[in-house]
Amino acid sequence: MPEVAKKARARLAVHDDMVLAAKRGDRAGLSDADLRFHETLVGLSGSPRLARMHGTLLVETRMCLTALQNTDRPSTDAAEEHGELLEAVRAGDKRRLIRLIDAHMDDALRRLIPDPVPRPGG
Repeated sequence: MPEVAKKARARLAVHDDMVLAAKRGDRAGLSDADLRFHETLVGLSGSPRLARMHGTLLVETRMCLTALQNTDRPSTDAAEEHGELLEAVRAGDKRRLIRLIDAHMDDALRRLIPDPVPRPGG
């Protein structure tokens, strides 16, 4: 992970694009930058297998990001969350990164899948 952290320091300026889009309230721009952020992280891994898997899931990822841009979460929260991911990568803190990725995915699922409507008497 140290080599990835070194590369991350130099290459993840795409997070700046997320921050700017969030400040403008540009949800579509934030979604585009979000996708580039993840593509950049995958590229930094240097793993051809991960790159292939990510490419296979690209359409689904785009669909989820589009759906997420219509949720009530403030854009600045998304930019801050990605900033925390980036800091964990830069620090080479694998445990923190895994914890943050899990929270990132859980948050997205909560926003994409609405709570079931309670049924009377059930």
